[in-house]
Amino acid sequence: MLIHHTVPDYERFKKVFDDDAGRRRMNGCKGGSIYRAPENPSELVVLFDWDDLEKAKKFAASYELHEAVEWAGDQGGKPTTQVLEKVADVAV
Repeated sequence: MLIHHTVPDYERFKKVFDDDAGRRRMNGCKGGSIYRAPENPSELVVLFDWDDLEKAKKFAASYELHEAVEWAGDQGGKPTTQVLEKVADVAV
């Protein structure tokens, strides 16, 4: 799952994000990563691994996710959420 946020305060976002870990885990999340644009640190991309595609879709549409986004202070309106299916690993 990919989520694109624009947040006014990273520390506020991170606290909400960390506090919400149990809810994500309960819904099948296996962890993930947070990235931000160096030229605009308020712009975040979060990538999650999920144990099941349907569970990821359900969570993406859930009230719980939208509630957490609201608590985190998303300033870009509704964040972009996209459930992706992994098709290959890339070696370097």
